[in-house]
Amino acid sequence: MEQGSQSEFFKSIYRLGNKAELLPNGVIGSENVVYGTGDGIPLLMDLYDVAILPSKLRPAMVFIHGGGWAKGDKMTLRNQCIYLAARLGMVAATINYRLTDVARFPQPLHDCKCAIRWMRAHADQLNIDPERIAVAGGSAGGHLAAMVALTPNTPEFEGTGGHEGFSSHANAAVLYNAVTDIAGRALTMGAKPAVTKLLGGEYDQIPDVYRKASPIAYVKRKAPPVLLLHGSEDTTVPCQQAIDMRDAYRHAGEHAEVEIYPGVGHGWFNNAPHFMTTTQRMERFVADRFGLKIPSNRPQEVAAGQR
Repeated sequence: MEQGSQSEFFKSIYRLGNKAELLPNGVIGSENVVYGTGDGIPLLMDLYDVAILPSKLRPAMVFIHGGGWAKGDKMTLRNQCIYLAARLGMVAATINYRLTDVARFPQPLHDCKCAIRWMRAHADQLNIDPERIAVAGGSAGGHLAAMVALTPNTPEFEGTGGHEGFSSHANAAVLYNAVTDIAGRALTMGAKPAVTKLLGGEYDQIPDVYRKASPIAYVKRKAPPVLLLHGSEDTTVPCQQAIDMRDAYRHAGEHAEVEIYPGVGHGWFNNAPHFMTTTQRMERFVADRFGLKIPSNRPQEVAAGQR
């Protein structure tokens, strides 16, 4: 990636969203870091960090891409990682995981939990606070992120991809147009082919598997705080899923925040100009939950875009 100033980076993501290809000064990227294995397949992450290692412990975040569990790549959430490193000094990773051409549930979840364990295994090396590790994802990746957050250290969901001596629990979650109730959606709207491939059958054939794969089923006391971002016009994953998840959190007495964005559909958050709006919303949530101070200077391109 080409290197540039922070203001150039912010200007590029304001204009281009996830298509921007600029690494700001002071941030370093390590591509294709092996964080574990899945049935002998190397599992890869791209890791972004500040160039000068801070002396104080700081939070980390793991991003999980979408694509119906069948396609997609870690590169699509790269700029969220870079933003957090540049603005908040965090360590952030975006990961690949086994897709449904070779995997079935819960194997993709095994991989995602392995990435959280990798972060804890490298906490000393990277000056990470092991109790401030968040997970985020969009669409199918949001489903996996929610499952990571709500099923901490659950044996059948852990897998054996590596770093088994470390916990896979997440301390907060950010979910973009996430699938939070696979069973509920199948009952009301039917199961999409991507879901039947992930789970291995239709709802009426394996209802227990659908319920087991639904994050909302695991909401209970001590669930980590969650931010849900969703488009009002999403026909792939209706925004009611985010509202129902918030209500489940409230019923359990735990912290959930929801932002419903009017007039936008599925995957809107990665495209300009919505990329900056949603990323700044994520920044506020992460800073608030992890006790971070947001820099007083707002990214210059936001103001430039309002001229």
